[in-house]
Amino acid sequence: SIERLTRKEGALKLGPTLDQVTESPLQLQLIQAIPRSRTMDLIVQKATELGTISIQPITCSRSFRPSTSVVARKWISRWQKIASEASNQSGRARVPRIEPIVPFEQILEFEKSTTVGYVFWERNQDLPFRNLTQDSEIEIKLLIGPEGGLTESEVDLARAAGWSCVSLGSRILRCETAALVALTLIQHHWGDLG
Repeated sequence: SIERLTRKEGALKLGPTLDQVTESPLQLQLIQAIPRSRTMDLIVQKATELGTISIQPITCSRSFRPSTSVVARKWISRWQKIASEASNQSGRARVPRIEPIVPFEQILEFEKSTTVGYVFWERNQDLPFRNLTQDSEIEIKLLIGPEGGLTESEVDLARAAGWSCVSLGSRILRCETAALVALTLIQHHWGDLG
């Protein structure tokens, strides 16, 4: 609480500490190909509530793209505000970072000794999600495509860079549903929702 406030200085008094832990033990980064504006707003809000530490918007062949760098900065600012509001609402101690928009190819490489990457693709049949294992100390990158999904060549590039391609089941999910289901399942299996 504020004890004293003048034009040049102020004094604060610390209150009781809160023992409740609201942050996930997982280091989750959502990498989301940009869908329509309101859809991305929803994804940012719900991903924040589900415990992501950062959200990386990307452009790919089927995603929306900002028309100028000014528009891109406005989108990032809007999403950061949504993340801040969602953090406050959900009682989080930390606001996820909204990273600058980058092309798909820039997110493919990662340090494999400290990070694991999962690309969720509706046409995958190789590795069902339920068979995955994860060490909670490792950063987890979750890649979700745009409306219309990732192309086969984009998925091939991700696989070649070391991403595990996984399925969320037999039904095709909308991009906002896929992001929320992926985050929820990861948090249920290895995080604080289990």
